[in-house]
Formats: sequence, C-alpha cells, structure tokens
Amino acid sequence: MSATSPIIRIDPARIIDEVDPRIYSGFTEHMGRCIYGGIYDPENKSGLSDERTGFRKDVMEALKALKIPIVRYPGGNFVSTYRWQDGVGPRELRPRRPELAWLTEESNQFGTGDVH
Repeated sequence: MSATSPIIRIDPARIIDEVDPRIYSGFTEHMGRCIYGGIYDPENKSGLSDERTGFRKDVMEALKALKIPIVRYPGGNFVSTYRWQDGVGPRELRPRRPELAWLTEESNQFGTGDVH
C-alpha cells in the first residue's frame, strides 16, 4: 500500500451536526385531483372544506399528522409553466391558462397567494 493511498474511516459515534428536518419535505402539483378536489375544494357539499379558505380539513389534518415540515407549491411538472402572478389577487380576476403539463386548463383559483 502506497503512502498516498486514501483512507476512509467510519466512526458511527462521531456526530458532525444535526440533520435539518426540512430536507424531509414534499411538494404538491395539479396531477389528477391533488389540488382541486383534494387539498382545495371550496365547493365541497359534504362540509369537508374550511368555509373561509376552501382547504379540505381532513386533508390538512392528514398532512399535519405526517409532520411534513414544508410542502412546496408549485411542484412537479406543473412548475415548468406556472406563473406565480396568476395565482395572486382576487380569484375572479385571475386568468385561466392552458396547463401544458397535464393538457388541461388552469383556473388559478388555487394559487401562491392563498396561504392563510
């Protein structure tokens, strides 16, 4: 063995630093019913949605139980053509746009300005 050969030593008892829990996060996007009818469902007839925000109470409780530190929005393919400006301001003034990732129309009723 040469004196210049690298050596790797593993010491499981040596702690360098804490792992930031925010690395265990997630994201949400508009695939299927993830957003409309999933997280956000203001027209829910079963009383599952918060009357003020339109967010599904049962979904919010499930997410809280998972203790996910951060849920990034938008995420996935949806982020590639999303214009954050379209998701802020009064909902009735938000533009509808073609949604190219899933070949649908995006109403922007759920948006980046909806954090409560």
